[in-house]
Amino acid sequence: MTKVGKIRAGANLAFMFTAFSFRRIRHLISPNVIKEYLSTLCLPIFTKFGTLRRF
Repeated sequence: MTKVGKIRAGANLAFMFTAFSFRRIRHLISPNVIKEYLSTLCLPIFTKFGTLRRF
């Protein structure tokens, strides 16, 4: 395996661990709580830059 291949494999493994962790968190916390948290976290950022459009 080349040096670049090892770096890509390491990044792939890190992505899989991150996805698995998010899946576990999703099962522990209800989806409504996650939506509420993300809306309170992201809403000020989107309104500051004016990228949030409500339909």
